Amino acid sequence: MSNQKPTVWITNWMDISYNIYSIGLNFPEIIEYPKYEELRKNRRAGSLKDEEYQILNLARDRLIKNWEINYYFKKMDMLPDSMWIELLDPIIGKGGAKNIPDPKYSIFMVTDGYIIVTKSCAEILQQFRLLDTQMVPLQLFNPETRELVNEETYFLLNIYAWRSYFDKKDNKDFIDKNYEDHGYHIYAPPDLIKDGNCTLNNAVLQCDIDLWHDPSVRGSIFLSQVLRDALHKAKMLKPWFLHSCKLI
Repeated sequence: MSNQKPTVWITNWMDISYNIYSIGLNFPEIIEYPKYEELRKNRRAGSLKDEEYQILNLARDRLIKNWEINYYFKKMDMLPDSMWIELLDPIIGKGGAKNIPDPKYSIFMVTDGYIIVTKSCAEILQQFRLLDTQMVPLQLFNPETRELVNEETYFLLNIYAWRSYFDKKDNKDFIDKNYEDHGYHIYAPPDLIKDGNCTLNNAVLQCDIDLWHDPSVRGSIFLSQVLRDALHKAKMLKPWFLHSCKLI
C-alpha cells in the first residue's frame, strides 16, 4: 500500500499513447479488418475499382466516427471482436514501429487511439467499481495467415464513466480551450503533468467509482487510491504514467 495520504491519480490519453502498436481492431458491423487492409493496399497500388473506392471510403468514415466516440470517452455501440497486426514495411519496422505487444506493458494503445489492457490487468480492474466502463475481450490475429499471433487475450478499455471534480480556479498549469462540450468547459493538461499539477475538489475521495474520465479535462483518466495501489502491488503501474492530484 502507498504510504502517502489517500488521493486520486491522473493520467491521460497522450501519456498512454507512449506505448503504441501498429494493430487494428476488427469492427464486423463496419468491415472485416483483412478486407479493409486489402482495399487500402490496392488503393496505394492504384488498382481499386470504383465500387471498391466506395466501400473503402464508407468504411473509413464509419471507423472515424467510432474513433471519435472512443476518443471522447463516450459509449461505443459498435464494438470490436478481434485485433489484427498491421503488416509493417521492413523500413518502417526498422524505424521502431511495433505490432506485437510487449507482455511487460499492462496498458497500451493501438492504431486509431484505442486503449488496450492485458488480461491480468483487466482482472484487477474488474475487482473495482467501474460502472459504465466498457471492457471487451479480444485476441490478436495475423491478416496474412488468419491465425492467432499468440494465445493471449487482451481487453479494449473504453472508460465510459464520467465524473467531474476538476477545480477550475486552482489549475494554472492546465490550458483553457475556451469552448464547452456537453455542458463542460474544456481544459487541456500540460505537456508534462507532474505530481500535484492537477487540483481536485476534496469530495473526489467519496467518488462512487474507481476509474473515470473527467469531461472537463481533455483526454483525462483518473484512478482512485485503492485501484492505484492494486496496480502497484501487481507491478503493473509503470505504463499508466500516473501522477498524484492535489486536493482542496
